[in-house]
Amino acid sequence: MSAHAYFYDEGTWRPYKKNMIEQKFHIEGMKCGACAFTIEKHYMRLKGVKEVSTNYSKQEIKIRYDERSLHENKLIESITLLGYTLHKL
Repeated sequence: MSAHAYFYDEGTWRPYKKNMIEQKFHIEGMKCGACAFTIEKHYMRLKGVKEVSTNYSKQEIKIRYDERSLHENKLIESITLLGYTLHKL
């Protein structure tokens, strides 16, 4: 029997898939809860993003996405349209 990691998605526990990546970034310019909400909403609209969580007091974001659908550069470049800068931790 093999061990599997799971995540909660839309009311169901699902196994993590091999192509899923979870990365943390520092976001310059995220200063309040409204900023965090805007950023989370932005990333959840990108194809391949499965989970986003922000911490505006630390100016950090954690993004879980499918590397087959989305490249890290797209995560970094797309947020500049909203006036934020993303740096990999």
